[in-house]
Amino acid sequence: MLRAIILISWASLALALTKQGLYPFGDAQGDKRLPFGDDISSEEIQLATPVAFYDSLFNSLFVNLNGHVSFESEIPAYKSDFIIPAQRFKLIAPYLADADNRLSGNVYYRESMDPALLDLVSREVTSNWPSRRNFRATNIFIVTWDEVGYFDRQYDKVNTFQLVLASNGAESYALFHYITDGIQWIR
Repeated sequence: MLRAIILISWASLALALTKQGLYPFGDAQGDKRLPFGDDISSEEIQLATPVAFYDSLFNSLFVNLNGHVSFESEIPAYKSDFIIPAQRFKLIAPYLADADNRLSGNVYYRESMDPALLDLVSREVTSNWPSRRNFRATNIFIVTWDEVGYFDRQYDKVNTFQLVLASNGAESYALFHYITDGIQWIR
């Protein structure tokens, strides 16, 4: 199923793919990794190109284990009553859930200006939003939740999904990638 949501200066897209269809990720790509744990976040990550989100530009973000990235502050703790869009927190959540990678999974992330990936993401945006046919990404930020388990140290089912943030400093797009049969748990 293909779905687009356009909100002011950013948009999102959800796709189902094979694992090989995700943007390249992992140690071989030079990705950083969240530590193993429960309810954890990265340190603040400075971006080379700002991300437009609603009516603001953000020069940094946080990667959070529980299926989202946030702006302004980290949000490590899972909240079952969290409502999106959140008034208090600014976040993009491809899969907001109580992840736990102490026994299974990794969360990889990196910023990239690789010309091949910039071409790929620019083509994805322009083919899915024809009115944005002149969009050209200058930067992408990729986060992959790879085979992450769920609270409390459960790993009989795992989830794999990916967020690709594409920006040119004025417009930003969030692409949500899910692999076929990649969402095995809901919490």
